[in-house]
Amino acid sequence: MALNKPEPAQEEEDTISITRLLQAVWKRILWVIAAVVIAVAASAIITQFFITPQYQASCWLFVNTFSSDSSYTQNQISATQLQAATQLANTYIQMLRSETVLNDVSGELGGAYSPQQLSQMISASAITDTQILVITVTHPDPEQAAQIANAVAQVAPASIQSFVEGSSVTVPQYASVPTAPSSPSMSRNLMIGFLVGLVVGVGAALVAYFLDTRVTQQDNLSEIYGYPLLGIIPNMDSDIAVGYYGTDRVSGKRRRG
Repeated sequence: MALNKPEPAQEEEDTISITRLLQAVWKRILWVIAAVVIAVAASAIITQFFITPQYQASCWLFVNTFSSDSSYTQNQISATQLQAATQLANTYIQMLRSETVLNDVSGELGGAYSPQQLSQMISASAITDTQILVITVTHPDPEQAAQIANAVAQVAPASIQSFVEGSSVTVPQYASVPTAPSSPSMSRNLMIGFLVGLVVGVGAALVAYFLDTRVTQQDNLSEIYGYPLLGIIPNMDSDIAVGYYGTDRVSGKRRRG
């Protein structure tokens, strides 16, 4: 009687157990380990030798809604003035990106950088619910990063005050030379390499499992064809006696048991 493979509609035959998938991955665990090792090593080499380190230097600008010679004192600043200063901080961020301010910064640096180059290096952000602007400069040279940030701190107050009357900008903190790069992060890149290697290794193991059409276990026959297993034909070439037949270990000839 010919054995026909059942239709795919049969759910029991189509269901692949998690245990079997885990076994397939474990069977090829060396693939996974090799993929992880290669990916982590590649991440370390690329990070160390092919990515230029970047340094960040930051200075602070303190924004007031009244001029420095105003009769108000710090204790007399109202909640309304604080809110106005916070809103102005967002306006000042846009002003710092203007070509006028960048031209002034370029002049402060002796024309070493064009306004277009400076716009790529300089970023600004406001600390939430405060009157403080943080100017951050990113540069491959840590000394240049600090120098550019401090040039912005020198130029920005006068430039901004010329746009907004009745306000003042002071510099409570100048930039210092950074001692460690802000990017790339070796630990982060190694973790990314580990995850990529793990995904590639597990994926390769599963692909190999699904592409392998060989029947390697007795239970696979029943699952594939849907019929019970009636018997097993022993391996007559085996050196170990199986069933009724075996091999004489001395003469090497087959004998009946």
